[in-house]
Amino acid sequence: MTLNQDKLGSTRIYDEGYLISLFKGANLYTLFHETGHVFFGEMERLIQSGAADEAMARDYETLRNWLGARSGEDLATDQKEQFAHGFETYLISTIPPMLNLVQWQSQNLHLRRSGVENETVL
Repeated sequence: MTLNQDKLGSTRIYDEGYLISLFKGANLYTLFHETGHVFFGEMERLIQSGAADEAMARDYETLRNWLGARSGEDLATDQKEQFAHGFETYLISTIPPMLNLVQWQSQNLHLRRSGVENETVL
């Protein structure tokens, strides 16, 4: 499966890993967006394998609800893009797409303490 971001980048998802490609005109935001696809894919793998902790399982369900995903169904392309955009925004602003995401909130606090929120990302 390949997910495209306006032909600036794509993420190929394989059983053994991911391949992010960046095309002409791509920028740091494109990389953030494509990394969002990888992040969600890894979260799904941890959930499906039973390796996720309770906080991640709650965050996963919260995200699926935010995306309008039906239980037991794979995400549609527009839902995957919605998540990738939310992830991109989170990396830029440190504000999670859903304010009640347990693990994202703790990471947000870590980023704020390290001064990342004061850096300009272009």
